[in-house]
Amino acid sequence: MTAHDDTTALWLYDEVWGVKEDVGANLSDAENLAYGKALLTAAKGDGDITDAERNWIMGYLSAGGHSDETLATLRSFEGEDDYERLFTEGVMQDPAGRRLCIYDAIRACGADGDLAEAEIAKIHEMARLFDVPAEVVDEFVDVYRQEQALKARRIALAFEGSMVS
Repeated sequence: MTAHDDTTALWLYDEVWGVKEDVGANLSDAENLAYGKALLTAAKGDGDITDAERNWIMGYLSAGGHSDETLATLRSFEGEDDYERLFTEGVMQDPAGRRLCIYDAIRACGADGDLAEAEIAKIHEMARLFDVPAEVVDEFVDVYRQEQALKARRIALAFEGSMVS
């Protein structure tokens, strides 16, 4: 991993996951590349990776401190890989890392405003390989949808009567 803005990564991990340390700083480029490929593979679950999905993934991973080399590889990755091959070592050996990847995949797939059933099926495939129960995936999908509804509500409240939206 190349040097990155530790402040950004620390804020991100705390804001999103409640983790008070830069967990990405201890991951290799190979681990980060596998994580990014997993997100893109899930996003392709409905047949294509939309610009909104790729932009969300690239922004999220960039904020998390992934190296320029990893990001450059992921910019052209077409989302065709095998989950089992991607996660043979590192962070994905940790049950929490597996669950984080599943939730991040849900968020990535929904970034275009359409969390498609085919994408959810692809995420269920990932979960089976990670020994994460299907019920956990379903609960994560429900949490994601609730968060999106709250986000829309917050935005509507903030910009009510405003010319900015």
